[in-house]
Amino acid sequence: GKLWALGTNLYAVEKLLIRPQTASHRVSMSELWSGGKGNLIEFFISHFWGEDFGEFVQSTYRFGLHHAGRNVDIGREEANSVASAMSFYICAFSNNQWNLKAELGNSVEESPFYRVLHAPSTKMVVMNVDQYATALLRAWCGFEFYVTHSCGKPFLLNTRIGPLQEMKVDTRIEEVWIRHMFEVLQDLDIQQAQATKQSDLDMILEQLKSFKGTGA
Repeated sequence: GKLWALGTNLYAVEKLLIRPQTASHRVSMSELWSGGKGNLIEFFISHFWGEDFGEFVQSTYRFGLHHAGRNVDIGREEANSVASAMSFYICAFSNNQWNLKAELGNSVEESPFYRVLHAPSTKMVVMNVDQYATALLRAWCGFEFYVTHSCGKPFLLNTRIGPLQEMKVDTRIEEVWIRHMFEVLQDLDIQQAQATKQSDLDMILEQLKSFKGTGA
């Protein structure tokens, strides 16, 4: 068969870490780590598998630290402790990669994405974006934003230096990030979204036809 080079992204993590670790039990990574007990999801992480995994981890960590200290003045050690106790839905780790067809169901409403987004325990949706905002041009990410909007739940754009909406222009890096993301978002067109499977793309774009923004 044809060989493909693996990049430093979740496709490689799934192939080189998740699959080997879960092979004997054929469960999700989260089930393996929790001993099958599971956890109530608090935060839904929306992202693109093709983005750099190191940046993904840093973005999620930065969000955790920010959220842990949002209302109180705490030190780094305490913030780390609070952040480490948070429960995230990250599809690669939360979904059973050995049984995806059954987990995804036969309709959008049966998918784990839809069910987790509607779950009462899910407080917020956090979309991790890189400098190209590639997540915003993935059909499933667009669908997750749509469902978040319809549920009336908070939605946050998050970067490797923290949540975009919460950034204070204290440094040149933050200033550049804010300006750059503003420019990228001006050119965003959901009709240009892509998906690995054409059937997923068609289904999602049909769902998104009814979406109406806030006008903000």
